[in-house]
Amino acid sequence: MTQNGSEPDRRERDYLRARLGQTIDGYDRVLLTLSGGSLSLSVVLAERLAKSPPVKVCVLVGSWVALILSLVLLLTTYVMTAMSLQHRLKSGSAERTFMGGPVAFYLSVTAGVLFVVGVSGLAWFAVANLG
Repeated sequence: MTQNGSEPDRRERDYLRARLGQTIDGYDRVLLTLSGGSLSLSVVLAERLAKSPPVKVCVLVGSWVALILSLVLLLTTYVMTAMSLQHRLKSGSAERTFMGGPVAFYLSVTAGVLFVVGVSGLAWFAVANLG
């Protein structure tokens, strides 16, 4: 057996790495789409469906801030990951840089939490104004 393991082990690790990359990309895309869509929907909600004058406006503004931050963090992870991959290609290094590893992961998780906070706030605003 070689230092890196047998050929089937290597293929399995390569497969798992590829699947992990696809999963992370899918998560980021879905979250980006949902955050943008929620932000757009909330503008329509605030404009057309709310009572005159709307109540809980601070909740709506807080939701917008959370959704915008979610979008900014997701875009930041895209840039960080691209820069990390470009650095690895140029340097020929297999070593991960801080930008493409844990920092991008935690930013992505934080974006997900902010999305949930933003959507929860929108639901609260909708219930307060449509009920």
